Amino acid sequence: DTGVQQVITYCGAVATPIHDVQGSGNRSPMVGQTVTIEGVVVGDFQSGDGDRYGTNLGGYFVQELDERADADPLTSEGIYVADSTFDVRLGDLVSITGTVLETGSMTQIGRPSNVTVCASDQELPSPAVIEFPLTSVAALEAYEGMLVTFPQELVISEYFNYDRYGEIVLSLPGDDRGRVYQPTHDHSYDAPAAQDAQASMPLLRITLDDGIADQNPR
Repeated sequence: DTGVQQVITYCGAVATPIHDVQGSGNRSPMVGQTVTIEGVVVGDFQSGDGDRYGTNLGGYFVQELDERADADPLTSEGIYVADSTFDVRLGDLVSITGTVLETGSMTQIGRPSNVTVCASDQELPSPAVIEFPLTSVAALEAYEGMLVTFPQELVISEYFNYDRYGEIVLSLPGDDRGRVYQPTHDHSYDAPAAQDAQASMPLLRITLDDGIADQNPR
C-alpha cells in the first residue's frame, strides 16, 4: 500500500473507484468525504421522472465498468445515488460528485453537486451471481448496489406484503420443490428441527421489491 489513492478516468475527469468507496466492510471507509465516481446506471428509481413505471425510491444505482472492477470479492462494485434532481436513465455512463453517506445499512452518494451523463445506451456491467444458501446474511454486503442474477430456481415463499408494498419473498424450493413454510408448520415451536429451520431460513431467501415506495398503490 503506497498510501496514494487510486484514480481512474472515463469522461476526462479524475474519479474514485466505486469499490474503494464501498470498502470491504459494512461501512464505507470514506464516510463524509466528497468524491467523484463514474459508472453505468444499472437501476433507475428516481422519483417522478416517468422512466420506469412509477418507481419512486428517490435515486438510482451505478456500477463500475467490468474492466475497472477489482479482484476483491468483499468489495461491491455498485452504489446507490440519492438524487432525483439530475435525471438519468438505465444504461447511462455517468460521472457523479457527491458526499459518501451511510444511511441505515446502505452506503450511498448523497447531496450530489454535479451529475454528468457522459454517454447513453451503454451495455450494462456483468451482474454478480448470488447463490443460496448464503454463508451468512452479511455476505450480501459484497453485492450492495450491484446488478445481480440468481441462477437457481426460486419459488414465491411469501406474498403477505405484495398488495401493500409490492414485495415478494423468493427462496430456494422446499423439500417438495414448492413453497417454504414457517418451521412451526411442520414442527413444534420448541423442537430442534424447528430451531434449525428457523436459523437457516434467512440464508435461503431474498425479497423482490417493485421499487414503488407508496403504500397500497392502485
